[in-house]
Amino acid sequence: ELLAYTSYRWRAPYARDGQTVERSSGQYVESGVRAAVPWGLGRDLIVSTDLRWHSGLGVDQGLPTAGVASAGITAGLQFSRGLTAIQPYARLQGGALQQRAVLVETAKSSFFSIGGGLVVVTRF
Repeated sequence: ELLAYTSYRWRAPYARDGQTVERSSGQYVESGVRAAVPWGLGRDLIVSTDLRWHSGLGVDQGLPTAGVASAGITAGLQFSRGLTAIQPYARLQGGALQQRAVLVETAKSSFFSIGGGLVVVTRF
């Protein structure tokens, strides 16, 4: 199994009291690849990677409106039996956040994270 994807989204500017708010639009690009490689009867090795870029919004200097550039990698296993599959995984991600300002250069803040989880899939 091999899946490749790319997504581009544009956020339209919004209006407040009938006036369009400057710097309230943004762009979002995400791309990635996910592969499931057979690794025995009822088991698959799952590997994926992704890239993300968000322009951020210039309406304020808060964290929710910051731009981001990041990359991540995920590895896990899939155990299948009948119509159910269980997928434990681990994930590494890193990148940088930066406020979108018009007139001044803003500082970048780097981040790195390690995480994990469990996905349960059933088909019917």
